[in-house]
Amino acid sequence: MAILALSVESVETGSIVAVVVVVLVALLALKLLASMVMKVISLVIFAALGIGIWSQRANMVDCADQVQAAVNAGIDPTAIRIQCEFFGYDVDVALPSTGSSN
Repeated sequence: MAILALSVESVETGSIVAVVVVVLVALLALKLLASMVMKVISLVIFAALGIGIWSQRANMVDCADQVQAAVNAGIDPTAIRIQCEFFGYDVDVALPSTGSSN
């Protein structure tokens, strides 16, 4: 069984793209759907999707900030169980290098 691992950067970029796609599909659906009831239902569904994606993105950024704070404090993030997830998928947070790059 393969495990899907995402990076924080790919989640941030992907979630912004997903929100834009959801908005565009919602606008297209509103234009094409004839029934007002279907338009309202579609708008509610697409708004919920957009809000869900955006909130997961915010959670991911907060988690990455926690990892950065732990690294800055000299704590191993895995030792204090900081686990980042995006819609239930584990996300790899690249740890900043502590050595100098000279």
